[in-house]
Amino acid sequence: MLLSTKDLSFEYPGSSEMVFPDLDCGSGETHLILGPSGSGKTTLLHLLGGLLKPKSGSIKVNEIDIGKLSGSEADKFRGQHIGLVFQQPHFVSSLNVEENLLLAQKLAGQPTSSGKITELLEQLGIAEKLKKKTSELSAGEKQRLSIARALINRPAVILADEPTSALDDDNCKNVINLLEDLAAQNGSALIVVTHDKRLMDYFSKKTLLN
Repeated sequence: MLLSTKDLSFEYPGSSEMVFPDLDCGSGETHLILGPSGSGKTTLLHLLGGLLKPKSGSIKVNEIDIGKLSGSEADKFRGQHIGLVFQQPHFVSSLNVEENLLLAQKLAGQPTSSGKITELLEQLGIAEKLKKKTSELSAGEKQRLSIARALINRPAVILADEPTSALDDDNCKNVINLLEDLAAQNGSALIVVTHDKRLMDYFSKKTLLN
């Protein structure tokens, strides 16, 4: 399995312990994690991405237990193996679209490739925005750039946090199809974390958090 968890728990200071169900997701597979606000969805996503360390249990990506990595090791591993699509994308506003993606390659220790960037932006339908500042993009274009940044280093695992919450039905379907297609092309495991019940029909593999 590209991603698997076992007996995973987490506890914020002064709060009760959260215990999460075991997960597994292989190459080209998709998995929906659905739950209402306060159910721990974002906490789980941050654990899977190595942004938080578990209280107990294991999180394995490519057989590496990321919960046991140091902070700097986790940062490097995440840059090379995990793509994160955040609900509210943040970019370096002084850089244009291409420069933001070149930076993502550099931070992951990968060789920079303008050709790879252009190819990915063409797949996402925003190649003409290559030299635009991110402040000049629409909300939908920023979301697609966020997906491009998550995928530029061909990660083993793609984690998407509420990627459709602000979208109408047509764009919701388009974004999910796009994520699934790109994950399949790259052989990545795709995990989508959301409270958007419209996505229930798009995923055969689902985990419900209460």
